[in-house]
Formats: sequence, structure tokens, C-alpha cells
Amino acid sequence: MIARLHGHVVALEDGAVVVDVGGVGYRVHMPAAHVADMAPAGKLVTLHTYLHVRENEMELFGAADPAAIALFRMLLTVTGIGPRAALAILSTMEPAVVEQAIVAEDVARLTEAPGIGRKTAQRIVLDLKGKLEAQGVVAGPAGGFAARDVRVAEDADAVAALLALGYTRGEARAALAAAGSDDGAPLEDRIVAALRVLSR
Repeated sequence: MIARLHGHVVALEDGAVVVDVGGVGYRVHMPAAHVADMAPAGKLVTLHTYLHVRENEMELFGAADPAAIALFRMLLTVTGIGPRAALAILSTMEPAVVEQAIVAEDVARLTEAPGIGRKTAQRIVLDLKGKLEAQGVVAGPAGGFAARDVRVAEDADAVAALLALGYTRGEARAALAAAGSDDGAPLEDRIVAALRVLSR
């Protein structure tokens, strides 16, 4: 199984990226926002991948974020959810938001993904809520989105803010990690700290 690729981007496609590893080009299907992060061509990237094998076809699905692939694999355990449907979900929402919607039983949120109807969303909640809770995802206050802790939800907001400022998802995550502010720091302070890292 191909679980990880490290190489240079040679082409960006609609919903996929081609990565050259030792002279071999691997086409990796990714969430749309993650494909944009792979630019420009020639960029050195590390992708966490999942190899989907069918009778007459093999396809790679991946993301720079290992959490995204872990959730992708979990979604595939749900009856009726194939790689394309799982990819559609992760193209619509950040992994943390998907987890939060599942634990909070927010079926309406899950149906925002293309091709995910109410019955499928209910099945996702039924099959995965317990698994996520076993990993430490807990229901948030007032029935809102859930998270392993407040930081998980804030990270998604901080990344979104940095994306809006023109940074890539990879740059945003790396800067937030490097900033390493206290757990109780307000979201705005974490964004400012990340911007300081990015301006160095």
C-alpha cells in the first residue's frame, strides 16, 4: 500500500495533483482546497495517501494533512460511502468541522457536501459518532460543534483567516504550530502570532 509520497509537483489538475517521485508520476486525488496549496509546479511536497484498489483500477487519494486522510479512511467504513463521496465531504469542510458535525449529530451540516443526502448523513453519524468519541472528540457546549478541545475548532478558524490573507493551508498550519501560543490565548492572538512567524 502507498501510504506516503514525497516529491515534486509536476502538474495540477481538477481535483488532483501529479507528484514526481524518483521519476515516476503519481496522480493523487485531493480535496479542492488542498490542490490549490500544491502550487506552484516544482514545489516539494509530502502527501499522506490512501490507495483504493478495484478490480481493474487503482487510484490514490491524499492530503498534506495526515488528519484528513485518517478521517477519509474512517468515512470509507460507512456503508454507501466510497472514495469520491469521502473526498466530496473533505472538499466541503475541514476535517475538524466534519468530526464536530458527526459528534454533534448535525445531519444538515453533513448534507452540505455534494452527493450526501440526509439518509447517508444519518448513517455517517450512526457509524462514526462512537468511534470519534472513543478518540476523545466530545460534544461542545449548547449543542454546538464538538471538538477534542476548544483549540481544534479555533485552529480551523485560524487557518481560514490565514487562507483569506493569501497564505496556503500548509503555510498557515506550520505558522500556527510554530507560534505555539498558550491554550487559553484568544483566536485573534493566535492569528497575529502566526502572522509574525510568516513575516520572518
